[in-house]
Amino acid sequence: MPIKLRNGLPPKRVGKSWDQLLAPQRQPLVRLKSSYRIIIRSFIAAPSVGFGPSKFFGDARRPTAEVNDNVHFRAIQEFDVFINRGSSYLRVYEQPSSATIGVVPLSSSMGVTPLILHDHARTRHYPTVVRRVRSSAGRVTNSFKTSYWAKDPVTPQLFTPALDVHADFSLTAYEDSGLMRVRVKVTGDLFPSVEVIMVNPTHGGENILLGAHMEQGGVTDLFFDNCHPLMDVDLDIMLDKNGGFREVRKGLRTHFIRSWNQEVIRHASQVKR
Repeated sequence: MPIKLRNGLPPKRVGKSWDQLLAPQRQPLVRLKSSYRIIIRSFIAAPSVGFGPSKFFGDARRPTAEVNDNVHFRAIQEFDVFINRGSSYLRVYEQPSSATIGVVPLSSSMGVTPLILHDHARTRHYPTVVRRVRSSAGRVTNSFKTSYWAKDPVTPQLFTPALDVHADFSLTAYEDSGLMRVRVKVTGDLFPSVEVIMVNPTHGGENILLGAHMEQGGVTDLFFDNCHPLMDVDLDIMLDKNGGFREVRKGLRTHFIRSWNQEVIRHASQVKR
């Protein structure tokens, strides 16, 4: 039946156009958070280190994705990467290390007595500017590098070697597919241990242990900036509709976050150099 014209004009369209009603707008599967937090921590897995009469207490633990006051470490780099704004950037936070406790001999009139030293190491940070690339397909890649170094605070600083860690990141967000591709390469000294954590932005959600390296050698391996390859991470984080972490995909396998973290710990403990 033909449409009647009023005053020679076609009927007025109300609200959305007919084309929009026939072809509704495609909505992204997930909505990214404005920022994601990453933590890199150096820790001494052994209960203690040192030789002769001198002894320094370690952290006595395995890698973990937990972030609380019960997790001890020697140095930390914590930052937010803003990936969903007009220009991406990093915000680095200055966090104190766990207290370093050392026992050294001290000569006195009573002979040699132990002296207990107690102090916090300060971490020096060197982040780079974020390079942001938006592809024609709508995905956004953020690439950046970070470095840090720290020294044992209870030993003479002039003769104390520094631990050095360098990380190269690439985060690619695919909102239409509901995932984030994460690439991380970490180099540095073989001692002490290092772990990289991505903090779940969802309240109560599990953090992801992206990778871990268990220490090799000892304090003498801290001399010079050695740049040994420590981690090479390439995985996909499956996101929920609010941008939180749901699962981890590595190759063709999908893991629950808890099982993935356990796999990272197991693999790091088995690696021999």
